[in-house]
Amino acid sequence: DQSFVATVNLSLPNNPNAPFYLKGAFIKSGGSNYFGLTKVSGNWVKNNATYSQQYALTTDASGNWSGNIEVKTDVDDSGYSGSGDYAFKVGRYTATGSGPTWSNEANISITNKFTKISQSIFS
Repeated sequence: DQSFVATVNLSLPNNPNAPFYLKGAFIKSGGSNYFGLTKVSGNWVKNNATYSQQYALTTDASGNWSGNIEVKTDVDDSGYSGSGDYAFKVGRYTATGSGPTWSNEANISITNKFTKISQSIFS
């Protein structure tokens, strides 16, 4: 449930002052189900939410944008299979929902840590 910050640098000279949407995504090696949560306006948005619910940005007059997005795994998603190696990448959508266009991927290792909960039952 720990989040991290991904730094994103866009250079889209043919798209000055253009709106886009970003999302972080994880995938297990050999898997087909992308999952993850991206923080948008203080709320965590699921990877499978519509493009317009993802992190919104607008490029500058040169078609550039640099910034950070906060992301974390979604342990309740079926694509998450516990501790292990995953690929992480960022998806970019256009203002009309075309995409995603994927960034290069980074390999990360996720470690699950569980806390034992004791429970007493009284009858």
